[in-house]
Amino acid sequence: MSGPVEGDAALTGDRTVGAVAWAWLTEGQVDGMVAEVPFEPLVYRYALDILPPPDPDQGTSPTPSTLGTDGLALLVGWPILAEPDGDAEIALSVDAEGLVDWVAGDRPDPDGLVTVVGGRLAAGTTEHVLVLLAADDPGVGRLATAPTWEPGTDLCRLDGVVTGLTLYRSAGLGCFGWEPLAPAGTRTEFQGIPMGPVSP
Repeated sequence: MSGPVEGDAALTGDRTVGAVAWAWLTEGQVDGMVAEVPFEPLVYRYALDILPPPDPDQGTSPTPSTLGTDGLALLVGWPILAEPDGDAEIALSVDAEGLVDWVAGDRPDPDGLVTVVGGRLAAGTTEHVLVLLAADDPGVGRLATAPTWEPGTDLCRLDGVVTGLTLYRSAGLGCFGWEPLAPAGTRTEFQGIPMGPVSP
């Protein structure tokens, strides 16, 4: 994933850390973690290698946990850039419930979702997120078609999510409010995805 760094995002490029803040729902409980990913600084641009998302139980496997609905599993990921205060390592953590709320449209922006100890959150996507949906039923093409999912409820902004892992663009705050940029698994590179300061 690559694109321009916009606004007043102050990045050194030599110490900048790329990461994805992940959140998942397990039987109605929200949890998450921040996983660092390879970052490449370019002139006024960035490039991130998105690694398989973590298993909520193991922290290493790409298999997500359950959504609290039989036969479905879902994770959402927010790509970010963090800048250390000095040469020391930084520690990143995510408000997973807040991340789910933002993706669902229940909060206006992602400001304050990631805490950086020993540095600051320099940039993040504001109109794009990663989503991984897994369904036990091979006939499920998108979340709204799953027999155990009820479209139009609190998480209806995710109704249009397709099975597999891909990048999504915001299409509004209503139902089907995230649209996939490509069918899952058909593209290995997304360019032109802007990042910028996340504070309003």
